[in-house]
Amino acid sequence: MPHCPFNGNDHKEENMAFLEQLHVGGTDDALDHLIGTRQDTSIHMDNGEKILAMPEVTFGTCHDSSSKTEDNGFESYSDPNWDGEDSVISAARETHNDSGIGSDIENNDSDVTTPSSANTDDGYASDDSCASDDSFVTDIFGLTFFPTKRYYPPGYYPEKRTHIHKHPKDRPSNNIMQMAPISTSYSRPERLPAELRIQILMSMPNLKTLNSFIRASPIMHAQYAYDRHNILSTCLGRELDGFYADAYAHMKSRVSELGSLRTNECISDFLNSYQSWLAGPAFCPDVESLSPSRVRWMAVYHTSVAQPLVRRYGSWALGNLQKAALPPANSGATICSGRYVELSRSEEIRVFRALYRYDIYYHLFGYNLGFRCGYFSQRKINEIFFSIFEPWENEAAVCIDTFVRQQYDDVFNKIRDDFHPSNVKFRHCSLGSIDFDREHDDYMDGTIQRGLKTLARTLTITKHEELVSWTSRCLSTTWHHDATLLESLSFIAQMGRRDRFPDSINARDQAEQRKDPIYFLGDSLPLNGPPLGWVFLWHGVYVNFYGQLAPTRLKRWGYVMWDAERWHGLGAEELITKQWKPRSRKVGVLRWTCGWFPLSVEASSDERDGSSTNEDNLSDEEDRFRNEDRSLDE
Repeated sequence: MPHCPFNGNDHKEENMAFLEQLHVGGTDDALDHLIGTRQDTSIHMDNGEKILAMPEVTFGTCHDSSSKTEDNGFESYSDPNWDGEDSVISAARETHNDSGIGSDIENNDSDVTTPSSANTDDGYASDDSCASDDSFVTDIFGLTFFPTKRYYPPGYYPEKRTHIHKHPKDRPSNNIMQMAPISTSYSRPERLPAELRIQILMSMPNLKTLNSFIRASPIMHAQYAYDRHNILSTCLGRELDGFYADAYAHMKSRVSELGSLRTNECISDFLNSYQSWLAGPAFCPDVESLSPSRVRWMAVYHTSVAQPLVRRYGSWALGNLQKAALPPANSGATICSGRYVELSRSEEIRVFRALYRYDIYYHLFGYNLGFRCGYFSQRKINEIFFSIFEPWENEAAVCIDTFVRQQYDDVFNKIRDDFHPSNVKFRHCSLGSIDFDREHDDYMDGTIQRGLKTLARTLTITKHEELVSWTSRCLSTTWHHDATLLESLSFIAQMGRRDRFPDSINARDQAEQRKDPIYFLGDSLPLNGPPLGWVFLWHGVYVNFYGQLAPTRLKRWGYVMWDAERWHGLGAEELITKQWKPRSRKVGVLRWTCGWFPLSVEASSDERDGSSTNEDNLSDEEDRFRNEDRSLDE
């Protein structure tokens, strides 16, 4: 058996410093196989003098110390003359028992193995999730953090050894033993006292900057490893500012937290707690009070699943808005340009909130490793889940659902022929052949219920054969226990809540009945009011309807996500208002239920007669996004 640097009586256990956006993969209940960066430093005795052996970096799996290891294209190097004993920065790390360090957990769906001790310092498995039950591979969006050639930490070459003086005055403060400089060009942050280095790391504006900074220097990495939890939790709290309660609820809604048995009572109790967490910071545990494993799980999910999807969503939705609002000559001049659109902080917060809430929904009512015991109708789900949020926030979740369905639609079109019944290859596999022309909706609803982690993994795949192999394992038919998000946001669900559950009439319904005015309060933080697009849609009147009753095309634009500045120059009010079809059933239903009519009395007779509008002239490609709304549009 090859020598494993994580095991053996002659080796001390090492902490795995889990960094952001390193790896997404593994079983459904694991945001798994997080690749750890491990820096070991040894002190040898040579003629009475201490000699510092510089660090080795390993990624993920245990390996022979004299070999080179590859993990999905990333290489690490081990010096055969280095003994692996860490005594330089061990004082700056947490202490652990040696038991169980060498055992590996191997996933049947992946060739990657990780130490069983990863992220379980406090006895809590932090790398679990309940979004899907299939394995991930390490490919993630824009992964550019590791070099593809042999890797050495900055300023390090294996053959060099550096002497450290033994005089007490040369020892750093706080008993943190520093690596001696290898070259004369030592950066200024590395020369600072340990206390200041910690303050620098804690002041990093986001996780991406923190990751890059500690990768640039072995000393800064050792400093990070010494006070990892405080540094990471501080930076994560800054990153999640504005939607921390949703990110915390998302973490708490996993199977490992909520329990493998999800009863109706369990879900109701969780949603009551969720509502209290949204009430304010005083009711939600701050990030510094969380266990280290939970902090690491939240950081990895945010950087490897949420952030890439937000970037992709921004480009997709604003691209749709650009095509609808700007003539070809001015394409990209105002709304967006480049592959990814730079969103403002307020826009990011709106999208992140919607994204986390969307995934929470399927943690509770979707398909995962837990067992669902019980059933909630779509009317009941509308009462206990969506009544927590403002109507424009629920509309944002519908916009995310529209995006997710479009992404899976593109995937289905790519694999349609591969799974067709005429294809002999898939007649005898476990999934069998699929006729997407007949079974499209069933597989769409079922696959969506696996959560956003499955979508994030799917979108990283570029090779067709790999995509076919992956989808053959993750495609699912409809989960029949609870309704999909789109069903719970339907007009039937909303009216059923009001008619069948009179006690569920809340303050928002009463504001609608009074026809209270709503105002756009700006895009400054914190975001406490409706976005400009929502105010324009309902002409400044409070309406507690969302989802199926809003014009379909607006959801493809993500109209409740964007700042007023984004709408500037587009004629936003006219652009949004004219999406209503004057004689559609949607308008009739709104007039009947809440006495609201979207067009002014001065509307032209042509409009009253139902002459064509933008939504009437949708192309065949756009028409596929209106399946759920078609009956109300006519």
